[in-house]
Amino acid sequence: MGSRIGSLTVEAQWMI
Repeated sequence: MGSRIGSLTVEAQWMI
């Protein structure tokens, strides 16, 4: 998953 806070938003888009 995302290791960074900014990466969290980007990875969330891929999951959706």
